Amino acid sequence: MNKIKVLYDVVSVLKNKEVIKGAVKVNGTKDKKNFLSFTNEFEKNTVTGLTKAKISSEIDCDGKKVKHESTTEFNCTCDDGRLKHGLFMKFHGGHGFHEGRSEMLKRHAEFRNRSFKDKLDGISTFLGILSNIKLVENADNSSEVSFNSQDIPEELKKKIIDKHSQMHQQMREMHGGFCEDDSNNNHHKFFKELHELKEKSFVFNMKINENREIESVNIIVKGNQNEAADRVEDFELDAEIIFEN
Repeated sequence: MNKIKVLYDVVSVLKNKEVIKGAVKVNGTKDKKNFLSFTNEFEKNTVTGLTKAKISSEIDCDGKKVKHESTTEFNCTCDDGRLKHGLFMKFHGGHGFHEGRSEMLKRHAEFRNRSFKDKLDGISTFLGILSNIKLVENADNSSEVSFNSQDIPEELKKKIIDKHSQMHQQMREMHGGFCEDDSNNNHHKFFKELHELKEKSFVFNMKINENREIESVNIIVKGNQNEAADRVEDFELDAEIIFEN
């Protein structure tokens, strides 16, 4: 079957689900030593907006271990069904509703005002990724969708890295930069390190059952960091989302 049709079916099934439930697991290593462990058991009701999350994380940042555990329950929709951006911003930087909403409106305006060439470039990148996605269909009607950065042309790889750099810069601006000396911002420092990886590669794999439901998504990112003039660290991030269907 055409991979576009499979992806369309997957999105349609996901869109019609009343409850989305699963778990996110992330592990990060430097020179094969674990420095990041993160889990999030989540459940979201797409009708009422009620979201539950049980989060556990441990980050080793320059020898300092930071642990966090929390259980959260909140409603992330307004009365008219829109996403509460302010709540999102509260969990991602603490700037509050008005400042977070102002930044998002600014980003939307910048997107609308992009040149025609920039918009075509974005479409070109998306189509390039789509054309390099691989689909494997199994005898039981289940499927696997995969994408490997090693298999794509260098020009497309550069475009993806450039897009990632733009998103990284926007995150910096929205959160007022990375406060590396503040233990409360260790997650910002982690994303900074991820962005600055050299010889970066990534693999994406999604398993889909016979009902076009996503069973799992796995993303592996590899690269290296120049910790010092004579020392290079190998970096690997393994993230997996497992859905309950």
